[in-house]
Amino acid sequence: MEDSFQKHSDIPHVIRSSPDYATKAQEVFAIHNPALPRGVARPLHAGDVSPLVKYCTPDSIRSVVRSGGNNLFGKSQVQDALTIDMRDINYCHITDDQTSAKVGGGILFRDLIQALSEHDLAAATGTAPFIGYVRWSTYGG
Repeated sequence: MEDSFQKHSDIPHVIRSSPDYATKAQEVFAIHNPALPRGVARPLHAGDVSPLVKYCTPDSIRSVVRSGGNNLFGKSQVQDALTIDMRDINYCHITDDQTSAKVGGGILFRDLIQALSEHDLAAATGTAPFIGYVRWSTYGG
């Protein structure tokens, strides 16, 4: 795994031998989940995600996408999978006509609500500010 990340050293990541692995791997809110991911990558841009998926595909390495890290049943933490943690892809770009917005895959409710409210806009969200919006709206909401 480290060989693959050497090719893409600009993508922040930790692996099991990294000193801060335990902290980064456990950045979740869930019922006790002892799963240890193979590694955790934190892409900074959407273009960083493709090399991570390409790394996993040939060897059938499981991957899981984490946005807010909030899944009561721990589905954002999978044993021996590569966790692709989207929380650094956190943006909200509002169109010039202020009728829609493009949001990053890691945006949290609190950041979305803040960005939209600055333009007197709103979106359907839940009530917990630390929930990942994209994951909630496509999976859990």
